[in-house]
Amino acid sequence: MHHKLQIGFYSIGLILWESLKSFQGNRGPQKAALLAYFCFLAMIPLLLLATLLMGQVIASSQSALTALQETISEVSPAMADTALREVQSLAHNRTWSLVSLLLLFWSVVPLAAAMRSEFSSIFHLDQPTSFWLAKLREMAGVLVLIILLIALASGKVLHYVLPAWLAQLHVQPWLVKAFFPIFIVTGALYMFFLILIPVRLKAVHLLTGALTTAVLLAMVGPALTFMLKVNPSYGVTFGSLKTVFFLLVWVYYAFAAVLFGTEVMANVWRKEALILRTLFIASKPNRKQRTLLNQFVRVWGENEVVFLEGDEGRDMFYILAGSVVLSKNGKDFRTMKTGEYFGEMAMLLKAPRTAKARAGEPGTELALIDRQNFDTVLRENPKIMFAILRELADRLKETTRHVEGKGGEEAKKPGAKA
Repeated sequence: MHHKLQIGFYSIGLILWESLKSFQGNRGPQKAALLAYFCFLAMIPLLLLATLLMGQVIASSQSALTALQETISEVSPAMADTALREVQSLAHNRTWSLVSLLLLFWSVVPLAAAMRSEFSSIFHLDQPTSFWLAKLREMAGVLVLIILLIALASGKVLHYVLPAWLAQLHVQPWLVKAFFPIFIVTGALYMFFLILIPVRLKAVHLLTGALTTAVLLAMVGPALTFMLKVNPSYGVTFGSLKTVFFLLVWVYYAFAAVLFGTEVMANVWRKEALILRTLFIASKPNRKQRTLLNQFVRVWGENEVVFLEGDEGRDMFYILAGSVVLSKNGKDFRTMKTGEYFGEMAMLLKAPRTAKARAGEPGTELALIDRQNFDTVLRENPKIMFAILRELADRLKETTRHVEGKGGEEAKKPGAKA
């Protein structure tokens, strides 16, 4: 039990550290500013579309507007007071045509497109997509944003009904007040990531990213309030634009929270590759790295066969301790030591093994690396990829020299052909 807790603690530390590094490496602060710009362009149309759709459901656009206003006021009073005031005046207009609604919808598409682009960058995807397919996905992203707002606003109904129901179950009201908003936001963000993230993820990955983002978003409002209490004159330089200034700050940090939550989600998704990457970076793994690597390690006895010639190449192997002897046609031709790896060519080419491998010493420890994790390591770490390419080139050169040397010896024999 202690060992599992230790692995869990080290894994969380690794993911958080890698998320902080990748957030900076992927220019998270700059990209948050870019998304905030698109958000301001799309804010009024997005809120207006959500209000109109909710008004159709609850038969009152004013009630829908009130629900949206209460929802947004909990995290950013400035946003509710500034943006929703304009929405309120537009929502009373009953002469909306289909063309007007389509224009509103299209004006939100750049925000969804920018978010999908950033998510693809975080997951290191560079897959070509047709123009129309990309637009369909972006329009689906707009629908997700509208549904997200409606879900958050609809959660206000449960916010008033649920405490009374939970009181019968003897649940403390302060627990409901503290955790229910995060629960609603996490559920909405789960659906948001499920549709917009361009990778098929497991539920645990999506939930981790959604919960991380929800917690960070819940901290933004109190952090700004605390900052104002400590420094009441903050932003006074902007005069009448002080509200807009705080709105800018809130939207910026909100998108920074979304991007960091996505980084956490991506690193949970690639956790195994992050652990195995240390084999190609560190000359000798430290205690924490070795603890995490143990889940991929298997121990072989002396002369125990690792694989036979002609076996299917599903994995490659990295020698952590001991040695491995490679042989072909019953003759040993190479002994590999600690820090070397083998079996990668058959794995990459999906071809049969060209040699037999057996452990050369008792207690030989080999780390198994599958194709998916190896591809992730190479795709996201160019330095490792170039180092492996150099190693493969050296092996090819050595093999060529061996073959040419053998051919030369044959040529010197009596009767050998020229």
